[in-house]
Amino acid sequence: AALRRAGAADPLRIRVHQDALASETALDLNAELTGETADLRHHGLDDALAAGARIVVARLPRSLDALDEWAGVVARAAADDVTVLAGGRVKHMTPAMTEVLARRFGDVHATLARQKSRILVARRPLRADDGDPYPRGASHPDLGLEVRAHGAAFAGSKIDIGTRFLLSFLADLPADARVAVDLGCGTGVIASAVALARPGLRVIATDQSWAA
Repeated sequence: AALRRAGAADPLRIRVHQDALASETALDLNAELTGETADLRHHGLDDALAAGARIVVARLPRSLDALDEWAGVVARAAADDVTVLAGGRVKHMTPAMTEVLARRFGDVHATLARQKSRILVARRPLRADDGDPYPRGASHPDLGLEVRAHGAAFAGSKIDIGTRFLLSFLADLPADARVAVDLGCGTGVIASAVALARPGLRVIATDQSWAA
């Protein structure tokens, strides 16, 4: 509706990426309840999401790696005249966010704040090759793992202190256990470590996050 008020003509074709499955489902249900007729399509965070796009609207993530990943997708795939409008609450925004966007776009500036919110506007995508593409990886030889992670994944390719603490109890898994379920598995570190420690166990790792 907001796009139509701004002058966009039907049929509206909107490509969407949302990290959380719950958010994706809610968007579909809200569109159905309001009678929205736009052609709404969900995408992973890949070049098909932004291919040829001229307007990109995004909520600024708190993670700089998450921001860098989607900014890289837009810079690679969007139209030459794309305008990116990335909004957020002022209290959650940092100068580093502008710096991240400036690595991907030749023109980046912030709007004046309104109702404690602000928009970062980015134009002129830089088409340089991405020398360190996502998902990014790191080796953890002490655990026998190679962790690869998208930008929005918790802890990235690192292994946080809480996960390391949990892994110290692998030897205490019940001897007669047949199935292990890792809810909210993130990058799958715990599930992978369990599978290595107990190869006879069926391991199920699940998460609602696309980045996971």
